[in-house]
Amino acid sequence: MPMDDGREEGQVRGGAGAKVQAYCRALVADLPRGRLGCAIAEELLAGVPMAHRRRLPDVVGSAPSIFRALVAWGILPSSPSARVMSAALECVATVSPLVERRSPRLWVLRLSHFADDRSPLAQAVRRRIPNDLIEMEPAPDRAARPAGRRASRDERDRLAVELAASKREIERQQAALEEVRGALTAAEQAATVLQQQIDAAVRREALASEQSTKKSEQLVVERRRVEAAERRSAELERQGSDALKKIAASEERADALEEELHEQRMIVFASEATESELMGGLARAEEMVASATEEARAATTRAAELERKLEVVTTAAAEAKTQSQSELAALRKELVELRKVEYRQAERIKTLELLSSKESWERATIVKALGMSTYDDRVMIDVFNERMSALDSALGELRALRKILRVGPQDQRPLQEILEAELRSRATGQPPSDPQRR
Repeated sequence: MPMDDGREEGQVRGGAGAKVQAYCRALVADLPRGRLGCAIAEELLAGVPMAHRRRLPDVVGSAPSIFRALVAWGILPSSPSARVMSAALECVATVSPLVERRSPRLWVLRLSHFADDRSPLAQAVRRRIPNDLIEMEPAPDRAARPAGRRASRDERDRLAVELAASKREIERQQAALEEVRGALTAAEQAATVLQQQIDAAVRREALASEQSTKKSEQLVVERRRVEAAERRSAELERQGSDALKKIAASEERADALEEELHEQRMIVFASEATESELMGGLARAEEMVASATEEARAATTRAAELERKLEVVTTAAAEAKTQSQSELAALRKELVELRKVEYRQAERIKTLELLSSKESWERATIVKALGMSTYDDRVMIDVFNERMSALDSALGELRALRKILRVGPQDQRPLQEILEAELRSRATGQPPSDPQRR
């Protein structure tokens, strides 16, 4: 890669070796001071330029295997302890891609990546080291140990002082660790007690929520029973109305047949010559009367069945009304007790808010379904009273029909028999012979 002054990058003040040496000096300045393994990291960085000049390969493996390879190559005089090895590699990895941690026990030392201009390490060197920094004289490397196995007296004294300081630091950290362990034990005990209290509160909340859910389900069941009774009453009312319409149609048809019979009789009195034709007309009229009688008989049977069903539904509605009122009163008392218990527990405020919102939704649903302006606890009783009034109206209409047929309350004959007698009396023009008719 050409530089600004026309020289190649590898030809500036000693080439790539000078740039690698300057990069390692910069990394030594970037190391986190005061951390474990910082001094060994300085020695490692001081030996990297030598490894680059000797074109040594990358090293992949655990921290002890990497340091054993460096000692075997003569880059380091000796291997530190296993704990310091990992700490030293970690210090270098925090400031440069020269060292990478692949896993908790696997490290990579990239010694050959300086020669690859496309590698992240070569790019980091170009970014970190300008040409003017390469021209600076290197500072004396005080951290690097002399090559070989022998150490000077000053180095031994320095290591002894560092060892004593490390021991004092270790003792201080152990004492602090004991204090932290004691505090942690106390915190764990307090957390256990707090967790037990929380579990008890959660169990109480769950029990109260389950009770509220059961009561709500009971209310829903009661509402469904009331709605079913209302639908059944409406169906019976509709059937009763249809039966009344059929009876009215049968009466109109009977009146028309009666008029037709009267006209036939007038024709018979007017001309004996047409007796055969009148007999045929009378036969047809009698067939029509018989058909009308059958229809009236079927309508009477249906009306009787409807009366019986109305009585059954009325009785069931009254029983459901009484039972629902008692159950609703009991449920209200139980809900009042539950609310008193819930208000005494501050930690169940959220559950009470959810129950309140659900109750508001149910009230709004009831108000919308029944078309009311506001919710009232007596609304169910009013609905039952309205349905009972409708049933009484239907029974009144049946009594009005018997009154139209001029049948007194003491007449116990079926409605079909009463209709047949009425049709016969109209056909013959004679009053009914039944003494019970008014």
